[in-house]
Amino acid sequence: MCGIIAYTGKAELPVKAFLEAMGVMEIFEEEADRDALGGHGAGVLFIPKEGNVILEKVGHNGEDGDRPALRLRDKLEGKGLLDVSSRIILAHVRRAARQNEHRTKDKRYSQPYLTECVNGKKIAAIHNGYVANYKELAENFVLPHSLESEDDADDFIIDSEILPHLYEELAARGENPLKMGELTGFNRDGGNTFFILDVDRQKSYLFHQGKTRGLLLFRGPGGFLLSSRRKPVEKILEMADLSRKAEIQIPPRSPFSLAIELPLMESWL
Repeated sequence: MCGIIAYTGKAELPVKAFLEAMGVMEIFEEEADRDALGGHGAGVLFIPKEGNVILEKVGHNGEDGDRPALRLRDKLEGKGLLDVSSRIILAHVRRAARQNEHRTKDKRYSQPYLTECVNGKKIAAIHNGYVANYKELAENFVLPHSLESEDDADDFIIDSEILPHLYEELAARGENPLKMGELTGFNRDGGNTFFILDVDRQKSYLFHQGKTRGLLLFRGPGGFLLSSRRKPVEKILEMADLSRKAEIQIPPRSPFSLAIELPLMESWL
């Protein structure tokens, strides 16, 4: 299971602060963890003042002890993006399931995922866990979708990428996006935490089901921050002037369910 961070708020925060948090998170372990939260890939999505969505991600380089979050930082620095600030930032460090560890070198399997299948509308998602019924969901899609992780060699799609496309399907039918919680809640042995950002409609949603890496949600007048762990995001909380007390705190591997809409202000985009 992976580690996630998402922030939206009034304060423009430096992207480099999130890369630092990702560097801590990808090797971070608590007593309840069997392994670190990352190490197999990393990605970040943010929206600068200009309004264009920027997505950068990397896979594993195949060497023992690789630190994808640190290489992602170097990649952003090389592109002159490390000092950019944004009011919306999504970050993800990947820990692949054992059956998918051979699919870690390719950045197509790293998150966030960003779709533009329906009239070019941008939907982003970050996910921690396993969507047990993802194949069934994909088979029932009606709209034409372009799947980044699709592998024609063995008809493989990463389960995480189904989520933003599922949102597109529901939105096209005029259904409540919170239904995603019901549709993806069939994993008896594990669970899911995922965050959906609808850039064009200025909507965002948070879902949690079952036993995952855990979840903390911090909110305040200036926005919100969600994270799989507290320690890596302490500096971000201070910069964003958000409450240090988590409004929602779900410990690792503790069963719990929620599906909520998190408000976005138009001025943040």
